[in-house]
Amino acid sequence: MTNVGSNRVYATLLLVALTGVVVQMYRTFLGIPQFQRFALRVVTLFLEAVPFLLVGAIVVTIARELLPSERIVRFCRRRRRWGLPLVALSGLILPPDEIRLHRLAIRLHHDGLPLPHLVAAFLAIPLLNPVAIVASIVAFPAYPDLVLMRFLAGPVVAVAAGALVAAWMKPGETAPARSESSARTTTPPSPNPTRTGPDRIVSGTLAQFLHLARYFLLAAVAVGLVQSVELPASLTGLRSAVIPASIVAVGLAYLLATPPAGDAFIARGLLSIVPVPALAGFLIVGPMLNLRAVTLFNRFLRAGHLILVHLAVFTLGVATSLITALLRG
Repeated sequence: MTNVGSNRVYATLLLVALTGVVVQMYRTFLGIPQFQRFALRVVTLFLEAVPFLLVGAIVVTIARELLPSERIVRFCRRRRRWGLPLVALSGLILPPDEIRLHRLAIRLHHDGLPLPHLVAAFLAIPLLNPVAIVASIVAFPAYPDLVLMRFLAGPVVAVAAGALVAAWMKPGETAPARSESSARTTTPPSPNPTRTGPDRIVSGTLAQFLHLARYFLLAAVAVGLVQSVELPASLTGLRSAVIPASIVAVGLAYLLATPPAGDAFIARGLLSIVPVPALAGFLIVGPMLNLRAVTLFNRFLRAGHLILVHLAVFTLGVATSLITALLRG
């Protein structure tokens, strides 16, 4: 048997064994009320988000085949002073391809897109995609002001972070140079000529969906645990403290790193511990800057610029929550 065949057999047996362990654990803890609530909430969150994760995967895959994303963003670069707001709004027509986002960022910077424009683009593109807009409306039908604040304040935060990077840069400063070996490893492979367009769309959609579903499930498990266990008094008090709750919500958004197509449902699950205004910061910061996005920004930002972007996005995210609280009275 070849090595490939042996690996497939081993992976299949491992999957069967893990499935058996999970089923046995589920049967063991099924009689515990807390576990029942936890399992039900995780499954409910996932089922609510599945249609949007799937549509997001389909839209991204089709856009990858049809939209000349580099031309669209380079169009914004040539508009100079209007380039930052234009590149921030490009998320409306550039769905976030999370699998190839690193390659797109490196290619755009290599083609001459200024660093501030690149920061604004990759902060705003995950937030402003149409699937995230529709998912937010569905998740928060009773809070239209929260949805409106998310998509009005989000581009402002992205543009402000790009402007701060522009002000911090020295004249003629660029991103750290990459080695030739790094450039070769990050260059996207040429398309397989033996595969047709429909084949690439189907396989790309499956890859995108599995990628998004994996990270969404991790966030859903974390929120399900928060909803199912008895929280200490210090956390239950967050319901009446907007500033600490906003800081906690922004921190959770950074750590959970939920895909934009489903983060609104995760945010709704946090209503049991934080007030509604605090979720404005969660909904803005989560798609823009999280643990998964740090590796992207680290490719073309120096350490000082990366710290500046973090401070700007976190501070403006908390400020958005406070403004939302004031507007809600």
